[in-house]
Amino acid sequence: MDKNFEELLKALGEAAAMPVEPEDEEEAEGEEFEGEDDAKIAAAAADSKCMTKSEAGAGADEGDEEMVDATELVKSLMDKQDAASTMLAKAIETMTATVSKQTALIKSLSDEVKALKGQGRGRKTVVSVTEKPDALIAKSHNDSGVTPQEFFAKAEKMFDDGSLTGKELNTISVCMRMGQAPDASLVAKVLKA
Repeated sequence: MDKNFEELLKALGEAAAMPVEPEDEEEAEGEEFEGEDDAKIAAAAADSKCMTKSEAGAGADEGDEEMVDATELVKSLMDKQDAASTMLAKAIETMTATVSKQTALIKSLSDEVKALKGQGRGRKTVVSVTEKPDALIAKSHNDSGVTPQEFFAKAEKMFDDGSLTGKELNTISVCMRMGQAPDASLVAKVLKA
């Protein structure tokens, strides 16, 4: 602590320990009250009569002053405070209920996410069944007696003659190399010739 602050605390402690002596006779006479005004206040407090709405009283300068009963004002302020407290309590209850619902919803969603996470789902596989060109051509071979090599040679001859386009020949070639069946209309076109 600061040195000046410690000195101030020490001086205050000494001042509090000193006895207080009355400076004049009026102060010595009224032990609890310091003058005529305080005596009047004490007398009014001792009087059991209730204050009315408006009552005349003596002020410090001995002039008449009007005193007003503030009971209505205090009751009005207390009613407003009670209404505000009630509204605040309802708001807090509503907020607590909302937070509780949200907490339950968040918990259920997190449980659902955990359940989905544990399932290990990936992409769904799609199976596509296609006949291999050799199988298609072998099937045609059984019907017409043509092997895959003969089928492609026949397609090339049709291209040379101009009865098959380059795109159709290329499609047949790619399909046979990729192990896919060429379009059935192309197979029928080549086998008819």
